[in-house]
Amino acid sequence: MNELERARLLMGQRRFAQALPLLESVVTQDPEDAVAHATLSFCQRELGQKELALASAQKGVALAPDLAYAHYHLAWSYCALRQFRQMLKATHRLLAINPSNADAYLLEALYWAHREQPEKNAQKR
Repeated sequence: MNELERARLLMGQRRFAQALPLLESVVTQDPEDAVAHATLSFCQRELGQKELALASAQKGVALAPDLAYAHYHLAWSYCALRQFRQMLKATHRLLAINPSNADAYLLEALYWAHREQPEKNAQKR
């Protein structure tokens, strides 16, 4: 089992703090691994490192523009930062790559839910 697989196993157990150094090691050893960058983004986001998560997701997309997994984590990173327009753009790119990704439709619904309740959402900031 390699470090990325171990990190994913830990993340599946919600042990994100333990997975983080493994993922950081993977992207250091192979900075061109788009899947590792996207997975690192997910881990960082779960640990509340939202800006770092966005940067990792952006790196994953830059490395593999046709990788749905990278766009998926980019969209969720924008969502975590409440950048809903950017989230929707990333979601549309995800759907262009993989129209059957059910989570993309959830992201799209989140955008519309936010848009329909601007007063409530403004108060949350």
